[in-house]
Amino acid sequence: MRNITALKIFSSLLLMTATLSAETPAAAVNQHVLRNSRPMTEEEEQELVEKRLAEKDQMEPQEEELAASYLPNAFAGGFRTFNVSSFYPANWHWVNTVSNFGDLVEFEDGSQWTVSSSDWYKAQSWRPSDALVISPIGNPFSPYEVYIKNKTSGIYVEAKLSDVGPVAFGPYTRWIVEKTSSGYIRLNNGTIWAIHPFDRYLLGHWLKNDTIILGASDSWFTSYDAILINVNRSGKVLNYARAKLYQ
Repeated sequence: MRNITALKIFSSLLLMTATLSAETPAAAVNQHVLRNSRPMTEEEEQELVEKRLAEKDQMEPQEEELAASYLPNAFAGGFRTFNVSSFYPANWHWVNTVSNFGDLVEFEDGSQWTVSSSDWYKAQSWRPSDALVISPIGNPFSPYEVYIKNKTSGIYVEAKLSDVGPVAFGPYTRWIVEKTSSGYIRLNNGTIWAIHPFDRYLLGHWLKNDTIILGASDSWFTSYDAILINVNRSGKVLNYARAKLYQ
């Protein structure tokens, strides 16, 4: 009887191990996901740029009119001041390391970000475990792609994702485990994200196990206040979709 019970327990453990293995694909230790490992075509990148520019021209005047109505001090010299606000801990990151010159910041997930040379001196003061939030710069022709705001110090820098993405299936890495035709994505940490209707066309080329970096949207007055950056599909243009946390 004891042998039968032990056999049942052993079988259950094997089943649990197999289930976990299926959810978390095998990867070499400390192997990083490479940016643009599954490249977009030139046509896809051009479509992405054109859609963002067209939407920016259409929406920005409306956003600024609303912002001026509700936030009269949010502008300086006619330009929008930098502001990022996120209430979802899932959107946040933290500093793992910063290079001596401040030219490279590594996040907790292992992704490495190249800092604008004019901002190196700012990043030099950042310390491990400082909380970070990233948001897109919004200009597809800018040499840098995101603002990284240090929520601990209140300082932000311009940066771009280097060729070195997060550690593949690492403990702090996020990846797609499921997507639906109606525009929902579930990540490995159990969170489910509803993708903005304007960005759902991107999902046709997003696949299970694609690596995701979470950030905050740069749009005013929208419930889609997060972005999901697809590392595998980010080439000359950062491939991200705006989203909101569903659950």
